Amino acid sequence: MTSNIRLAIILACFSAVVPLAAADWPAWRGPNGTGSTTETSLPVKWSATENVAWKAEIGGLGVSTPIVSGRYVFVSSQLGSSTRRAGTHPRLVQGGDPTAAGERALGESQAGREQRTDGKTFFLLEAFDRADGKRAWEYRMEAAGPMPEVHDKHNMASPSPVSDGQMVYAWFATGQIVALDMKGQRVWERHLGREIAPFDLVWGHSSSPVVFEDTLLLLCMHGAKHCWSRLAWICDLAELIGSRSNMDWDALVDRAAACGAERMLYLGLNLASDFLGAQLPLKIHARASQPSVGWLPQRLQMKRTPIARRPTKLQVLPQLTVPFHCFVGSQNVCPPL
Repeated sequence: MTSNIRLAIILACFSAVVPLAAADWPAWRGPNGTGSTTETSLPVKWSATENVAWKAEIGGLGVSTPIVSGRYVFVSSQLGSSTRRAGTHPRLVQGGDPTAAGERALGESQAGREQRTDGKTFFLLEAFDRADGKRAWEYRMEAAGPMPEVHDKHNMASPSPVSDGQMVYAWFATGQIVALDMKGQRVWERHLGREIAPFDLVWGHSSSPVVFEDTLLLLCMHGAKHCWSRLAWICDLAELIGSRSNMDWDALVDRAAACGAERMLYLGLNLASDFLGAQLPLKIHARASQPSVGWLPQRLQMKRTPIARRPTKLQVLPQLTVPFHCFVGSQNVCPPL
């Protein structure tokens, strides 16, 4: 069950064959993550008029999958512009003219161009009654932090929401995630792009959250464009620390925080200290040794072997740049892997 969400979206709910007691579709790939359902007698085709019980217009643009939980259909979208990644973008049409075939970038319509909100961008989560399509509520959250560059055919609202029947969770490519109750009231909100580092993928983030028992699982890739392959940077950092006795540490931390890279700074300082003996002020060393940062150098320390046996002794680093977050409530209960 998928849907391409446009400004005017057809949200089909087939009341003639799918009663309100029908099974929920609470996540991107359905209740079991298989993309299939046990429901029977479902229509296999529809058009603008055929097998459509109701239609509704959503507030923004997006390509996430609507989900169904209880009495509601939930849809996420984006209102406002995204940053297009420079260069040639891959197309669906191969060996032909994408434009002639009707392929176009998301938001190229006049309606899309009119979605300017004084330069601001907002993320939306809307709830529609599955019986008649009436909008029950809308939650709007302003995009904050660095705006990741995206492909022509999607934006920062590509992740699909997920629901456990008690709450619904919406995640966006800036790293912002919000948990709402079934009435649209915010329960908690986090910004992983600021708490850890901005997401960094070539065409923009789009993986959807997963609920398992009482845990919310998030798969993402934070900053570090070079996947830590340039380990010479750590050597340079250690050399810089050793040569600057009058380092303005407070200004350095403030600058990193303003750029959303405070954790990355502390991670680099921790590695420079643990592996190369760089001397840090006690206050900075304490911050760089916090559990959310210090676990990685400790893990590398355990995995490291002598250079004579393994020339690429820190080869484990690239695979550690794909964090996997686990949340119980709003608490991150396991470090990113």
